Amino acid sequence: MRTARWIALLLLVGAALTAVEGGVRAITRLSGRCHPACLIRHDDLLGWSFSPGAVGRHRVAALGFDVTYHLNRAGYRSPDYPTVAAAGVRRLVVVGDSNGFGWGVADDRHFSALLAAADPHVEVVNLSVSGYGTDQEFLRLRRDGLTHSPDVVLLQVTPNDLADIRRRRIGGRTKPRFSLSSTGALRLHTRPTRPSVEELLLASCYACAWLHGRLQPDAAAGTAEMHDSGDGDNVTGLFRELVRAAGRLAAEAGATLLVVHAVPELDAALGNLAEVSALNVTPHFTRARAAGEEPLFADGLHWNARGHRAVADAVGEHITSLWPDRSLRRGLVRP
Repeated sequence: MRTARWIALLLLVGAALTAVEGGVRAITRLSGRCHPACLIRHDDLLGWSFSPGAVGRHRVAALGFDVTYHLNRAGYRSPDYPTVAAAGVRRLVVVGDSNGFGWGVADDRHFSALLAAADPHVEVVNLSVSGYGTDQEFLRLRRDGLTHSPDVVLLQVTPNDLADIRRRRIGGRTKPRFSLSSTGALRLHTRPTRPSVEELLLASCYACAWLHGRLQPDAAAGTAEMHDSGDGDNVTGLFRELVRAAGRLAAEAGATLLVVHAVPELDAALGNLAEVSALNVTPHFTRARAAGEEPLFADGLHWNARGHRAVADAVGEHITSLWPDRSLRRGLVRP
């Protein structure tokens, strides 16, 4: 009799959980929001990456956007370019985080799309993934970026990147982490070779993902689980070494590394790195604000469509100085 009651209780609990999961899935679909599993997959080296060919709608009413992301056959937010660019075509490879990806911005409004549209002889391969830090972007460039034979590598930096490179988990997902050796060399510690139980639950269970976001909002935003490996006081040095290593990779491939950021404090950190060129887009944001156009969403971190246009202007001006035969600055699309 007691066994029958336990079985009945388990069936009741199972039915309740199934109903909750079904309700959350229905609400998710009706609201137009995309469950993380529709875009994100586990990556043994990087922690996570975008799923090839994924399409996902992203709506945040509080920030005023409702967009649909389209990823190509490799999981990039760019066209399916051939591995090697055609004769006479210059290629720019972008590695970055949510700003580089174009979080909250339509496919044709983020800066890499604007740059590609400005000149048919320029291709922009966007390898950016939301939530990445400079450490993951370096590994992304080393594994995936150089296979596209870039002329310029654009490393996009966001203010939280210096904190992200000290983290071993972001949003419930394990990420790679570097530290500096006693000689200043990079040491790779964490390699997320298999998804954790938490990651599997977040990927398959809508209710679990919803509850995780409510209980750990900081983790969902990528601001949790710091790990100090002894180089916490030298996080700027770690960042510099990651950028320097990326610059060396680019140079070995015959490309130039351009670091694009809106963090005035980074100017000094990047100023004397011979391997890189730095572009601070803050003046372009300032000009946008002077014209009455805010370049950031209300969260104060992510570039909106106006911000992406400002970044495209800045990058176009810089690259035109590198490629005098290209007129990106004059040809930029003005949506």
